Amino acid sequence: MSVGLDVGRKLPAVDTVRVEDPNGDALREMVDSAPPHLRSILLCLADGKIRYLVLARSLSGREVVFDFGREGRPWIAIVDDDQPDAEGGSAGPDAYSKELLDYVADAAASFVIVSCKPLVQVYEAAIFSALLKGACMLVETRMEHEADWKDFIDRHGAPKKPSLLALVKTEGRA
Repeated sequence: MSVGLDVGRKLPAVDTVRVEDPNGDALREMVDSAPPHLRSILLCLADGKIRYLVLARSLSGREVVFDFGREGRPWIAIVDDDQPDAEGGSAGPDAYSKELLDYVADAAASFVIVSCKPLVQVYEAAIFSALLKGACMLVETRMEHEADWKDFIDRHGAPKKPSLLALVKTEGRA
């Protein structure tokens, strides 16, 4: 697989679904039925402004990378760590290949962690960050793994790399 995120080394071998040039018209038609937080990403992808990657775990626990858009575009990589139907559900960074996560995090210029409900404004901030800085790693997770993901991004450049945390509001947390 060659995702080519410009980190000076090749991506580790993982199963990949690659769509080099997604059909913009088909994507625009999907926007109305897409979850609200993903609509802006789909529109930017349809217009060829971004590259969109999803790092997911299958029911068998294997990692799969879905890669949409042309290389050389600003990109958003979403780590899908909040799916209750995946084996074990949310499991934090330890559920993914360290080599794969390190690769993407090293290439990212900014980070977003989302453990609360998906807010349109947070995903649009990730798009803005990707367009402005070139690359954004967005982690969708559950409250029990917020600290694990925060530690992970801290090891990969935050706070020098901008980060946005959209977390579950709990007692004692503003």
